[in-house]
Amino acid sequence: MAPGITRALRVTLGLAALVACVVAFTQTWDRSRDLVIPGWEKLLGAGVLILVGLVCGANGWLYLLERRGSRRLAATFYLSQIGKYLPGAIWQPAGQLAMAVTEGVPAPTASTAVAVYMLTLIAAGGTVGLGVAISGADLPLAARLVPLAGLVPIALLRRAWMSRMLDRLHARVPRVPSGEVVPGQPAILASYLWGIGVMIATGAAFYVLATAYTSDVGPATAVAAFAFAWTVGFLAIPVPAGLGVREALLVATLGSATRPGVVLATSLVYRLVSIVAEVGMVGVTRIGPRSRPLEE
Repeated sequence: MAPGITRALRVTLGLAALVACVVAFTQTWDRSRDLVIPGWEKLLGAGVLILVGLVCGANGWLYLLERRGSRRLAATFYLSQIGKYLPGAIWQPAGQLAMAVTEGVPAPTASTAVAVYMLTLIAAGGTVGLGVAISGADLPLAARLVPLAGLVPIALLRRAWMSRMLDRLHARVPRVPSGEVVPGQPAILASYLWGIGVMIATGAAFYVLATAYTSDVGPATAVAAFAFAWTVGFLAIPVPAGLGVREALLVATLGSATRPGVVLATSLVYRLVSIVAEVGMVGVTRIGPRSRPLEE
């Protein structure tokens, strides 16, 4: 992909995602007008935890690119994340790819890393979401067994399998990168562990907000339910940021411990805090010299 095209795509996606963020925030704010908003301590605590999750996600991405410590690549990662508020599931990874290429990452390497990154996130969400099978004592047995499907993506985190699959696709479709561009096994596992950090931090943010409405949900249950709902919502391709899907699953998994209204209220406030945190992170990381060389 030509640098000019990727830069244009980067700017276009960035502007469109920011507009989508404003629309998502406005719509969520309208829906939350009748809610009692938690105190500033809980809002701040949840915001900090969401920022920690973003930093964990950026580190997982940088490990796959073998560019640990690159502030410029981390900044483009934060910008690409708000692409999830656009309809469809392609804009976030497309932005991640385009912005990495504009920072000097070869397109085959970046496109492969995006696919691996998504898989490590799904595996991480599935891992933490397994807690639902343990903590959801009030759920029907069938419902408690569903999160066990989270073990499947974990088994796929083997570089040899990924490389072999890409080589076969490359033999049929030469434009597909060959298996040699797949990140190393240590980098894949590191990205997976950083993904677990994402799930724990964001799940903890959800729990902190939930404590403003109820004391019936424990932290482990809340984190596991959030990770499970996040993972399924992430896989709900046509839905922007999994809106609606995650809330329904949270009600299904936590509804036996507390009132569905509490779950929905917490989800709305979480979405508001998340949008503010993500846009704030973009604003902070985009301030400063642009001519600084790419840090390795």
